[in-house]
Amino acid sequence: MISVAMCAVERQQFGINFAPDGQGGWCASTGVRIPTERQAQGYSPGSLSGGFSVGPEYRCPYCASDNFFQCGACGGLDCMGGAIQRNGGQWIWCAWCGSEGPIHGSIQNLQGFGDLG
Repeated sequence: MISVAMCAVERQQFGINFAPDGQGGWCASTGVRIPTERQAQGYSPGSLSGGFSVGPEYRCPYCASDNFFQCGACGGLDCMGGAIQRNGGQWIWCAWCGSEGPIHGSIQNLQGFGDLG
């Protein structure tokens, strides 16, 4: 399953490949660039739920960040390449909607994403 994300540094869309982790959750295995002509197209509907983890090979294909977050305001996925340390924690900015704030919580569901095929 592939979920569409945005690089917080380059502001480019990319896909995160999720594979079952064998424990009822999902592991982000790789990040892949989405050709510009495909970015405006729809993606087949799908959803993922359960725990989410990051595999050792996962990287944002634009800035090489090794993690991602889901925006609490808009639900978009972003790489953490733009995260900074502030007030004793990681502070992030969403490339989809412009919201910013501290990282907290965990991802439980990804809705409206699917296969690029």
